[in-house]
Amino acid sequence: SSDVCSSDLLTKLADGTNPSWSPDGNKIAFKSDLPGISLMNADGSGLVRLTDHPADDYFPFWSPDGKRIAYVVYRVASSFELWIMDRDGRDKYQLTAESGNPSWFPDSKRIGFSCRDGNRTAFCSLTIEGRKQEKLFDFEGYAHVTRLSPDGKQVAFNSTRDGTINIWIASQTGAPRQLTFDREMAAFAAWSPDGKWIAFEKKRGEDDHICIIPSGGGEAIQLTNDRGKS
Repeated sequence: SSDVCSSDLLTKLADGTNPSWSPDGNKIAFKSDLPGISLMNADGSGLVRLTDHPADDYFPFWSPDGKRIAYVVYRVASSFELWIMDRDGRDKYQLTAESGNPSWFPDSKRIGFSCRDGNRTAFCSLTIEGRKQEKLFDFEGYAHVTRLSPDGKQVAFNSTRDGTINIWIASQTGAPRQLTFDREMAAFAAWSPDGKWIAFEKKRGEDDHICIIPSGGGEAIQLTNDRGKS
């Protein structure tokens, strides 16, 4: 809303990607134009860098209790590693040698991420303590940009299995189901806190718009109509 999106905030986010709001709404972690992940207050003040790896860092994601941030470290011509740190950037350590974008489970004790299962993509969980990994969901093919539901029982993901990038949903019971049926692109799902809606990005030519759709399926509602990338 206009009372939150100050000019200072928008200026700093203009050169960044993957913004992630803290659960209390007071902080934003994001991938800045500099190497690493940055953190700032919701009004655009207090900008600090949390990471400065020789590699590059992406997809910061806050734990539900607001105490930690998971993120992905990319090493050129190598792999995407899953890392974790405290909310102030301290106590950084690596969790996996290969990972997709991370999602937290509701208890803040496990992280979910896309993992390889032969030639297919699956969704795994990993406990912070003990590093116990378990495969939970099978995408039955290639999937990317996964996002766990707030209750931890479903995963929304991008797939091109119908020929166009659309959003599909997988659960631990039954085959994955297609949620959007767009002709150009519908992707990058974000669940509402109650799990009833999914916000996503819809492509129309050179423009991208923000839409929402019931997570159980139904008609999408377009929220933005401006030119450019939303």
